[in-house]
Amino acid sequence: MNQTAAKNNKTNSSPTTVLLIVLLAVAALILVYSVINSFGIIGRMSTAAKTDNYSLSKNQIKVLKYQQEQNIYQSLYYNCMYYSYGLSGYYTDYFGDLSAYKNNPSGYASAHMNKYNFDSLAYSQAENLLIYCEGARAAGVSLSKEERNDEDALKNIAYINMETLRSGADSNGQTLSAYIKACMGEGVSKGDVQDVIEMTMLANKYYEQKVEELKNAVTEEDAKKYREDNKSSFYFTKYTSYTLKNTDWKEDAEKVTSVEELKKLIVNKMFDSSYNEKYKSVFTDKGITDADKDQTKKDVLATILHWDSLDEGHGDEGHKEPAFGVKPSEEKTDEDKYKTAGYNLATALNTDIQKELAKVNESGKSYYADPTASSATDAQKWLFDAGRKSGDHTVITTETKSTGKDGKETTTKHCYWYLIAKDEDIMQIDTEKTRKGFYVELTDDTDSSISATDKVKRTGVEKYELVEKAASQDDRVKVFTDVLGASEQSSISKSALSGKEAVEKWFFSDDRKEGDFDKVTVTTGTDTKVTKSYAVLFLGVNEENWLISAKSSVAGERLQTWYNGMKESCHLTMDYEQATTAETTGAATTVTGGTSAATEPASETATEAVSEGESVTGTETATEPAESETAA
Repeated sequence: MNQTAAKNNKTNSSPTTVLLIVLLAVAALILVYSVINSFGIIGRMSTAAKTDNYSLSKNQIKVLKYQQEQNIYQSLYYNCMYYSYGLSGYYTDYFGDLSAYKNNPSGYASAHMNKYNFDSLAYSQAENLLIYCEGARAAGVSLSKEERNDEDALKNIAYINMETLRSGADSNGQTLSAYIKACMGEGVSKGDVQDVIEMTMLANKYYEQKVEELKNAVTEEDAKKYREDNKSSFYFTKYTSYTLKNTDWKEDAEKVTSVEELKKLIVNKMFDSSYNEKYKSVFTDKGITDADKDQTKKDVLATILHWDSLDEGHGDEGHKEPAFGVKPSEEKTDEDKYKTAGYNLATALNTDIQKELAKVNESGKSYYADPTASSATDAQKWLFDAGRKSGDHTVITTETKSTGKDGKETTTKHCYWYLIAKDEDIMQIDTEKTRKGFYVELTDDTDSSISATDKVKRTGVEKYELVEKAASQDDRVKVFTDVLGASEQSSISKSALSGKEAVEKWFFSDDRKEGDFDKVTVTTGTDTKVTKSYAVLFLGVNEENWLISAKSSVAGERLQTWYNGMKESCHLTMDYEQATTAETTGAATTVTGGTSAATEPASETATEAVSEGESVTGTETATEPAESETAA
């Protein structure tokens, strides 16, 4: 009986023992997984994106995601900073009113980070890296040891370069590894970051070479064909426009054929509508004696026209000062009181008149639109109508309908006056040739090229002496960059030198040649004169702006074609459940740590990236049109 019981006990304990062993094994596996994962091994073993010869692990995708997050955060942060200081911000229209976050850029940036899908941005950037690295391999392009250790190039890898990360670690009292893990996620190691940096540098190198190769292959004939196929991007007409303050002015405005006539019309119309009321408050109500009211009215109008530079012979030698042009210093006599009242009346009327004159837009610019297209505005239909010529003018009338709170619909008329000046060509192209070079104000400060332990002070005069003494062009450029702290300007336009007339004249002189340098003095101010000295260095003349733009656009299209072909041939695959395409319609635009991909990865194409002068790090040049480009 005891043997039977023992046998039964042995039999019953077997399943329990097996279960215990299984549980211990599972626990051990979990422990091993946790330990391995804590070192990032699982993340490194798990491929997130790959091509035939390159791959990125999930941990490395985390590195790219962190980079994109930092880029957007910084963009939002500084946008709010600009707003706080009264400057316009890039994201203001996109995110709405910033007033609630004034002087709180961190709060603003944090509150709007959820606007972006950073996983998608990271995978989009991953695709770029893989494609350009494959391109580099196919072309036999690689990184030399010197390039891998190029400190300047490494610093340009936004947000994830080791110098930036070490600085962050030191500030937070952490080791570099701990800081990387805290910022980028569990399992991400220094090795993951270094691998991403090296791929980025290789992709950048090949991107630069490929773009240069494609640009050099574009002929002027290619550019002209592209221009004619894309007229709306190159051809424009300049004009003057004004929205009539009162539609009753239309008949008179239709007879106006110059800007000066238009301004006189505005002055006269507003003068007639307000004179009697203003006269009463200044003369009648204050009991000012006026022996000849008709003459007073003429003199007040003449004074206003003079102040607004619209009187006949304005500025000519011997031109007579109007009756109320100067306010008497004292009011001892009735004549003094009369002239003071006339001056005050002219001033009161001209205040409103000048506000209206300011609404005359003399710098209108509209790019071409097919006048028969439904998308063309009324102004474009007129500007680009067949037979349009310089000197033409018109008044365009439109109607808008609105429904009030009472449900009734009202119709409002608007009248717009347009003029194409006699000296303006129809369908112009931008033929300006910008300059390349350096210009920088000569100031007295510390030479930034000297080490922190051996700082020296140099005056502007001493700095320019270094420019003069430079033994070669390369040495002179180094003085501009290292001593004067200047950056090379690849496209110096006349508008960019506004307010620096002497610098503009120097750069755009007909006899200017490459390698020229000088010290140019600029004087500004009227009552108080301010004199500044600029060091200037001339490096050459660019092609006409339209030609540069067209060549870049053609190269951009060819880059996109190459990119799509490489993407297919190298068998790109991505393990991204949320967005399998990773928003890659414009993936060729961004190679590295870049702000452009972080801003609008899916909407920008490679064509735009090349034509807009995007840097190899993907950083936008953030240029904006200098002139109005709308027709209305």
